[in-house]
Amino acid sequence: KLPFTLVAGNQGVTTPLSGSIRSGHHEYYSIEVPKGAKSFLVELRSNTAFQDYGGDVVLYARKDEMPVLCIREDDNFCRSQFDMTSDYSAYDPSIKNMFHSMNVNAFTVNTTDESISGNWIIGIYHGFDSNSDFQYEMIIIFEDHVMCQDPYCNGHGVCDKSVGKCSCDESHMGDQCEYTIHLLQPGTELMLQDSIAPGGNAFFVMPVNCTGQDFSLSFESATSLHHSYIVLKRGDLPLTGTSNDFDNIERADVPMALFNVDPGFFYGQLMVPMETPTPVEGLKVAWDVFPTATPNAENGCKYGSGTYYLIASGSNGPYQILDLGDLLEQNEIVMETTSGLLEWANNPQMELQLLIPPEMTEDGTIREADYGDCGATPFGCYLASIGKFTGAASVAISEVSSIQDPFFYVQNMLFKLPGNYEDQGEDIFSSLPLVYQYDGTDGGWDYEACSPLLNKDEMDGKVCIVARGSCTFYTKTKNCQDAGAIATIIVDATSPVTFDFPLASAPAGTDTSLITIPTLTIGTVMASKIMSMLSQGSSSYDGDVTLQAGLYMCESNPDQVCGTCSDYTFGENCTTHCPGLLGDFSDACSGHGTCSYNGESDPVCNCDRGFGGRTCALALDSSGSGGKMTAALVGTILASIFGIALLVVLACFFWSRGSKGKRTFFKMQDDTRQGAHEPGTPGASYADSRPSALSSLTTNGTPDSEYFSAMRMGSGSESGAGLGAGAGGGSGEIMLTTLPASTQDAGSTTKQPSST
Repeated sequence: KLPFTLVAGNQGVTTPLSGSIRSGHHEYYSIEVPKGAKSFLVELRSNTAFQDYGGDVVLYARKDEMPVLCIREDDNFCRSQFDMTSDYSAYDPSIKNMFHSMNVNAFTVNTTDESISGNWIIGIYHGFDSNSDFQYEMIIIFEDHVMCQDPYCNGHGVCDKSVGKCSCDESHMGDQCEYTIHLLQPGTELMLQDSIAPGGNAFFVMPVNCTGQDFSLSFESATSLHHSYIVLKRGDLPLTGTSNDFDNIERADVPMALFNVDPGFFYGQLMVPMETPTPVEGLKVAWDVFPTATPNAENGCKYGSGTYYLIASGSNGPYQILDLGDLLEQNEIVMETTSGLLEWANNPQMELQLLIPPEMTEDGTIREADYGDCGATPFGCYLASIGKFTGAASVAISEVSSIQDPFFYVQNMLFKLPGNYEDQGEDIFSSLPLVYQYDGTDGGWDYEACSPLLNKDEMDGKVCIVARGSCTFYTKTKNCQDAGAIATIIVDATSPVTFDFPLASAPAGTDTSLITIPTLTIGTVMASKIMSMLSQGSSSYDGDVTLQAGLYMCESNPDQVCGTCSDYTFGENCTTHCPGLLGDFSDACSGHGTCSYNGESDPVCNCDRGFGGRTCALALDSSGSGGKMTAALVGTILASIFGIALLVVLACFFWSRGSKGKRTFFKMQDDTRQGAHEPGTPGASYADSRPSALSSLTTNGTPDSEYFSAMRMGSGSESGAGLGAGAGGGSGEIMLTTLPASTQDAGSTTKQPSST
C-alpha cells in the first residue's frame, strides 16, 4: 500500500519506490485516491535497456478490485477485469532505457464521473520471455485536474488540462508531443542528419492541398532498408498496432504510390525494427505530388494511366459468342449474345485496376510481351512508344512444327484437344462443331505460328492472333510481322480455359531489334469471344472484326497541379491554408472557430467563446484571456512584494546570527546540490533525465514555474535554491523546495526537509 503525501490543495505524490520483478511475474500496489482528484499518473522507469532483458513490461489498473491482465492477443477474453493498461512498447532507443507511464482519468477509463477517487490497485507485469529481472523505480502523482503524461509536453507544446492532452507546436505530434515531424515539400528531397537506431522511428508529414492528386514516396539510405517499413495514414499519425491504425504499409526499399487521394495531411512513419542489424544512416526521403492519373471530374479520363485496353467491334451483330468463363462454373458450353462491341481493360497497379468496371476485367488480363530494347528505335515495339493500333483481326495458320500425336480444333477455340473428334463421345466439347482434325502425319497445320504463315496473303495490315506453344514468343511475333501484320496477340492456349498469361519474353541472346510491332498476351476466355465474332457460327474465321488496343495515359494540364481546393485551402494550387487546419482538412481553427480569408492577407481564425490563440487551440477559462492576464499580473505584483519583504526579514536574521548563520545557509545549499543521483539509481529524482509529473504540480489549475516553494532566497545561480522547513513536529504538513523552472539544472534534485 502506497500512501500519498499532500503537496498543495488536492495534489499529492508517493515517495519514489524501487523494486524488482522476475520474468513472468506481477507486482501489485494499492493507492487511495482522495475525493476531488481528477487524474493520477503512474511513472515507471528503468535503466535496463530493452535488448538486455527482452521482455514486455506493462502497467495496468482496476478500481476497487484486483486487476487481471490478458497475456494474449485477444484482449476481449478478460477486458472487463481491468480498467486501463499502458502500452507494451515503451523502449526509448535514444536514451537506452525503459520508461512507462499510465495516465488514469475519466477520459482514459471511459467514465462519466470526473472524479476518479477511491481505492485503485496498480499492477506491473514483466514478460515471461525475459532473460533477467526488471529493475524499476515508480512514483504516482494525483491532481485535481486532468494531467498530461508529460506535463511539459517534451518542451514542444502546452498541456490542455481539461482533457489531459498536449497541444503541440507545428513540428511535433503525439499525446506528449514526443514525435518530431519532418515536413516534406513536393518535388524536393530531405536528408536526415541523425541515424535511426534499431527500434526507432522517423516521422514525416506531406500536405496534399486539393482534390485530384497522386503522390509518390521513396527512401534511400547509406545502409540497408530491407528490414524497415513505411506506414502511412491520412489525418493523423499512424499507429502500427493493428491494421485499422494505418491506411497503407510498404517496405521502405520499395517506392509507395497513391492515386487520386483526398486532401489532407498524410503522415508517414518509417519503422526500423529491433532486429535490424545496423542503424539506418544517411536517410534521404523524396516525395512528390502530381495531377492524378485516374479518372475524375477535372480531367475527364476514361481509365487510369498505364491501363491496357482491347476493343473488339463487329458490324454484323448481334453475335452468339462462346463464354469459356462459365464453363468452369456450369461444366457445360455456354453461348451468350452480344451486340458486336466487346471491351476489356486492366492496369498493373491494383489501386487503378479497382477503378475499372468489373465487366471489363472479368475475362482476364491483358499484358505486353517483353522484347527488351526492340524496334528500329529503342523500345520501338511497345505501346508506350506506338500509342495504339487498330486493324482487322485474323487467326494465323502455319504448318505444325513437328510430327505429333493426333489433335483437333473445335469452333471458336485455339486449344489443341488431344485425340480424334469422333472418339470423344459425350465429352463436354462434343457439342461444338469440328474445325480441323490432325492425324499425326506430315502436312498438318495449327494456330501456333512456329513457321511462316500459310495464310500470309490474308495477314497484311491485320492483327495476327496466334496460340501459345511449340516455339518461342519471339518466333511467333516475327512470323506475324513477316506476314505483314501490324500487331500480334498471343493466346495462352495451354489449357481450354485460361484468364491470365505469364510474362512473355524473348530468349537470352535474341536480336530483338528486328521486332517492330507490338505484342499483347491474353487468355482463351477473351480470345474465344473474339473468335466467335470472327466465325459467326461457321468453321472459318473470316468475319469482319476490328481490334483496337493501346496503353491509356490520363493526361492533365501540367501547369494546373490542383483540381479543386478544399474548403480551407486557397490560392494558386491551394497552397494557402487556414490556421489550425485539422489533419483530414475537415475543419480549420482547431475545430473551435471560423476561418476568414479576403484573398489578400493571410487567413485568420475567429475563435469560439472559450478558445484563443492563432489557431484557436488554447482553451481559456470562463473569465477569458483578459481575466487570466489580469490575475497573472496581480499575482506577480503580490508575489514580488512578499518576496522583497521576506528577503529583508531573512537578511536581518542572518545578519544577527553572524558568520555562523552564513555557514548554515551555504551548508544547506550544498546539501541541496549533493542530492543529485544518476538516472535510474536508487534515490534519483525523475527530473534527472526527464521533467517528471511531480515537477508539474500546479496551483489553481495554472502551471506554476516556482513549484510551491515555501521561500525564495536571493537571485542568480548561487542563490537560486529555495529553503523550506516543516511546520512543526507531528503536524503532517510539508513544504517542497525546488529550483525555478528557468534555472533548474538537469542533474539537480530537491531535498525534502526532515520532519524535525
